[in-house]
Amino acid sequence: MSFLFYHNQFAHLRILLQEILSATNNFSSENICRQDGFGRAYKGQLLRSGELIDILALRLDRESDQGRIEFMTEVSMLSTLNHENLVSVIGFCDDDNEQIIIYRHKSHGSLDEYLSEPRNLTWMQRLEICVGVARALSYIHYDKGHDFSVIHGNIKSSKILLEDNWKPKLFGFQLSMKNTATRRHRLLLDDLKGTVGYIDPRYEKTGGVTYKSDVYSFGVVLFEVLCGRTAFNIPAERCSAHSKEESVADEILEHDQAVKQQYNNRMPEEDEIMEQPPGPVLDPLDMCTFINRSYKHLHMPEGELLAPLAILHYEERKLDSMIHPDLWKQTDPQSFNIFSETAYYCLKEQRSERPEIDQIVIRLEKALNLQQRHENRLTLNERSDVATEVEGPSTNHLEWETLEHLKIGFHDIELATENFSQTHCIGSGAYGKVYKAELKHVDGQNSSKIEGKNVCDLPKIHSTVAIKCIFKREDAQDEKGFCAEIKILTSCKHPNIVSLLGFCDEKSQMILVYEYVSRGSLDDYLRGIHNMINLKWIQRLQMCLDIAEGLNYLHNQQSIIHRDIKSDNILLDDNWVAKIADFGLSKLGPISEQVSYLETNVAGTNVYLDPEYEKTHRLKKASDIYSFGVVLFEIMSGTLAYDTKYMKENDKGLASFVRQHFQKGTLKDILDPKLKEEFDENINFTLSKGPNKDSLDTFLDIAYQCLAETQAQRPKIATVIKELKKALYFQENHTDNLKISLEDIKLATDHFSIHNFVAKGGFGAVYKGEVTNANGGHTTVAVKRLDKDSSQGKTEFLTELEILLEYKHENIIGLVGYCNEMGESIIIYEYASRGSLNKYVRDDGLTWMKRLQICIDIVTGLDFLHEDAVIHRDIKSSNILLNDEWKAKIADFGISLITPITKDMDFIIEAAAGTFGYLDPVYYHTGTLARESDVYSLGVVLFEMLCGRLAFQKDSGFLGVLAERKCKEGKLDEIVFKGIKDQIAPKSFTTFQSIAFQCLQPKREERPTTGEVLRRIKQALEFQEDYEIWEPKLPNDYKKIIPEMYNITKREKDLYDLLSKGVLLQEDQVLFSLGRNGEKNEMISAKRLSYIKHCPHIWRSVLESRFQVVAEVLDILNLKIKIKTRAKLLSQDVVYGVYLVFKFSNPKAVLGKPLYVNLKYKIGRKSSHAYFATWRDNDWMMIELCRFFNNKTDTVHKFLLESFSRYYCGDNTIFVEGVEFRAIDNVKHEDIQELNEVQQILKSDSNMDVLQLPTKHEEMVMRPKNIDNDEQLFWLREVNGKKHLTLSAKAALYDYSDVKLFKTKPSAQSRFQEVIELLLQQIFRINCKITSQMLSPDTEYACYLVFKLSDKCRGLHCPVKVRDLLHRNNKEMDGWRLRSGNSTSLKKLKIIVHV
Repeated sequence: MSFLFYHNQFAHLRILLQEILSATNNFSSENICRQDGFGRAYKGQLLRSGELIDILALRLDRESDQGRIEFMTEVSMLSTLNHENLVSVIGFCDDDNEQIIIYRHKSHGSLDEYLSEPRNLTWMQRLEICVGVARALSYIHYDKGHDFSVIHGNIKSSKILLEDNWKPKLFGFQLSMKNTATRRHRLLLDDLKGTVGYIDPRYEKTGGVTYKSDVYSFGVVLFEVLCGRTAFNIPAERCSAHSKEESVADEILEHDQAVKQQYNNRMPEEDEIMEQPPGPVLDPLDMCTFINRSYKHLHMPEGELLAPLAILHYEERKLDSMIHPDLWKQTDPQSFNIFSETAYYCLKEQRSERPEIDQIVIRLEKALNLQQRHENRLTLNERSDVATEVEGPSTNHLEWETLEHLKIGFHDIELATENFSQTHCIGSGAYGKVYKAELKHVDGQNSSKIEGKNVCDLPKIHSTVAIKCIFKREDAQDEKGFCAEIKILTSCKHPNIVSLLGFCDEKSQMILVYEYVSRGSLDDYLRGIHNMINLKWIQRLQMCLDIAEGLNYLHNQQSIIHRDIKSDNILLDDNWVAKIADFGLSKLGPISEQVSYLETNVAGTNVYLDPEYEKTHRLKKASDIYSFGVVLFEIMSGTLAYDTKYMKENDKGLASFVRQHFQKGTLKDILDPKLKEEFDENINFTLSKGPNKDSLDTFLDIAYQCLAETQAQRPKIATVIKELKKALYFQENHTDNLKISLEDIKLATDHFSIHNFVAKGGFGAVYKGEVTNANGGHTTVAVKRLDKDSSQGKTEFLTELEILLEYKHENIIGLVGYCNEMGESIIIYEYASRGSLNKYVRDDGLTWMKRLQICIDIVTGLDFLHEDAVIHRDIKSSNILLNDEWKAKIADFGISLITPITKDMDFIIEAAAGTFGYLDPVYYHTGTLARESDVYSLGVVLFEMLCGRLAFQKDSGFLGVLAERKCKEGKLDEIVFKGIKDQIAPKSFTTFQSIAFQCLQPKREERPTTGEVLRRIKQALEFQEDYEIWEPKLPNDYKKIIPEMYNITKREKDLYDLLSKGVLLQEDQVLFSLGRNGEKNEMISAKRLSYIKHCPHIWRSVLESRFQVVAEVLDILNLKIKIKTRAKLLSQDVVYGVYLVFKFSNPKAVLGKPLYVNLKYKIGRKSSHAYFATWRDNDWMMIELCRFFNNKTDTVHKFLLESFSRYYCGDNTIFVEGVEFRAIDNVKHEDIQELNEVQQILKSDSNMDVLQLPTKHEEMVMRPKNIDNDEQLFWLREVNGKKHLTLSAKAALYDYSDVKLFKTKPSAQSRFQEVIELLLQQIFRINCKITSQMLSPDTEYACYLVFKLSDKCRGLHCPVKVRDLLHRNNKEMDGWRLRSGNSTSLKKLKIIVHV
């Protein structure tokens, strides 16, 4: 039973078998109307809604299990298509091993039955049939009503049904393929499909098809219709008993059966033993390969195929010999020429040279129109309107003395055109008609003004010419234009200007004779009327250059302004050389250099007209530049400036449309879709689609400049030529940066040495190598080399190359390059050093946390692919690669598909491919592929990671089946990998196993999207991180401290982050927080402090405070703030600092980092000073009052804050926020006594650890050996493996002025022989150089100033300010307070330096 049976989208199409039996008289042999490779077709009448309707029932062969995919493809495809020339599907039956498709049809049969008899199917009927089929193809290839494109894949005359009125109906979509509308021009890589004689020969070269493959097949049908014979003639000895056709599909199906039997009869290898479901046998650890592809069908003898025979006869002009005489008699010559030319171009070898289906429709409709006129006996010899025009003033009065040699007699022109017969007319417009004829005239090379020669002596030639007969006009514009053309063209000789060969002004006629330009106008080309060739970008650029060179000649050598540059006035010769024509509106430019424009009446064509000229009537050469800009965009977009899609939005047409796209930054969106086909069909199609980027960018830039609104902003024609040449150069010389030579690859892999061998895959081997990168360095890569001796893998190779180029993501293996030389097919990837994931599934060194992160990487990459409807089709652990950092990358895209899946159609019909154990059962059994197929495979990989086993094991079978059963039984923990089982957090396990189980659901609609899987696995990782990282960082009693917060917050990480920022407790008067190492900190609100009555203060609300109110203390000289508090929430056995947290009311008025404030306070009865305050967030400051070791649960702290220094703090009032108890990092209990004896040194970075040297002199140094005492400048020792260096003052201090700052003095107490005694000056400088060898590498050092006070000094009462003179731009000074102690103390200044 197929997927269609139960899919809701097709439920309304289901028809019971009994109804079909009744309609076809139990499939009576009398009702058989045809038979092909998929089965038999029966005619009948089906009762629907009380009415009998004529049907055609296509019944698949019951004896074969093949054709199921094709059956579903036909039904699903036709259910989404609706066109008058497509057969209508009524329904289908999928009951009792029957697969039947029911079409609505009252048939004459199929087209192939009527080809050979012209009396049964006339030429007119044949044309109508061809037009109908072409319209059907145009609809399926792309219709704006749907967002997808369809390639039929098997166009042939037997797939065209004819209704009673001979209306054609295309059917047979069994081999059809869908693509997205945006990718309709792209190659679809696929296996060989179709029927001999109709198959696109480019398939063998490219490994896939495009809609141009349908065009080729349709071209064969056109020749079948014309020649009255089928696409191939197989000798009798090769004909089958049931059909004259030899369908490739039939042979593939037969071969598939043989392959299946071959697999079933062999013994599996040890690592392949598995419980295999029914159907084709697949390698459990490699992607399934149904068919050994062959191209032998493309190489039948040409004498048996119609296409090469028709091409040969067409090119030798002998096509009539292949046509039935009776049919030949019916054809109109012009209709025949157009039809045969169209068919011929459809069969072009290169796909880019085949016409678009819309061009084919236009041409076939024209051929049909000509045939209708022929059969209706229309008068084809109507005289031109020129002969009946009202006579205007004669032009004989003009002075043509010097142009007598160009005059051509009216009688000669009449004879040449057969009296202006309509058969000679090749075009007409508002100003006249143009005829094609053979005429004798003066040689164009000598047709300029001739002086001193007899007209009769001038050489004349006989050639094909274009004769333009100008209509009479009441505004006399006819005569003005006639004279202007003669005057200008007789003086212009340039390869890009059309040549005037002669003229006639007899009998009041105005006739101009030009060289004949065979391909017509650019306008004709863009409308697809007279040509079937799609010009490549390089040809279009050359055409633009031709026009530009012609304009340059007119502007700069002739001073002529054309005034009507447009595509209709650009003619194209046999070699596509462009020539400017129609100078009827042209003007000679200003003669005076002082005048830059001409004042004229506005003339030209609306959509090409210079807007400034139209507004001001000032004509300049820049007016032509604007018109040329419009033509440039016509050539680039492949559309005319006056196309209805532009005109309905703005009457200025294309130019306005271009401006809109420029403003949106989407100019490239208007590129002609035909140019997107442009590629090297050998392989480069995947790498260089369409024009070179630099070339296109250069072109768009100069073309848009030409469309500037004002004339002054537009470039000169010389600039335009320069930029167009640059664009042409880029296109001609661009290189494929991803292509790597075979020689370089051999060098990189040491000629594919066995020592560099990494792995063997289904289609070749992978090697490790090193390639040279752009910087001259070396990059390690993986080199995948397709097996040259195998006929398999080419499609997969091209598919992988295309996907890796187009879809780049950090979790998709990166493409480095490729090689396709000497028969080699090689892809070079980024190197994943850790190899594939399957190697680590059983490794208990791969932790659960790391496994979760790898799973996230996999799902992230897959989600990225699914966003663009790319289905991998072979997700498995061996296709997941890992780099050094354990970053997972999805690889092996050989059988992946870029699908046209939409919301309306969320699956495609495709033969099953993948690896057993990972393969979606729904996909395998129904042939319907969806994103959920990848999700199933992903679910298996997830269970591999959880259970530590691969998808298939001999002892337990398929993991997916086992895991599903254990989940349902609630016993999944029984198969969880023991190596990681104890690591897994319960919440992480529950979340992970739940989403993995959901991925394996039998019904696709119950499986999650990759986005949902990603969300849930990230959640599992968060639970695991909480369990391993964040919960251990939280205090053991945190649930008691903040019970309400714990109940609200789901994650421990969120709770940790919240506590790190701080939470308010105890009526919002205590701020509880965690330090960097998890220590508990407290800040007591200023509300809990005591303020002696003499302390003036106000309670204020400050936005930056963590508390509701703070105390504004108005007199900093009289603080009188009493602190008596106990911190109950602190961590045990931790050193804490007690800090006053405050801020100035005007923080900008105080400077310094740290700030010297000299806070006086008492600890009990003992007076103390805290000198420096450091900054924290939001202008708050903190100053340390004391430190203590917390080894009690309840410690009382008492302080009395007395005053700040007004000298340094100014008249600021302060806001007191509270008192904070903060843990001090890296300070131990035994260090507390020493810390209390030394000066408190604070830096602006409050997080910097404060380190102190020991105070005893003999503990600091040891006298080094082998040092010259006379030159002793430094002291070096080593402690715990680290070097300690002391520089003498003599080495560090120096004089920088004439003023004596210090003097040397011997000292018995110093480790050096001499010390420096500073004099009364307040400034001294330190300058020293320390080499890296003197200090230990990678070590953080503290720099101390070691000094002592003289006996006369009573202490230091202000801070020392220090400036870094190595960075003179930094004007900030840091300050330190040096406090006196006993005479033996050494005072230290701390500076952190890094070596």
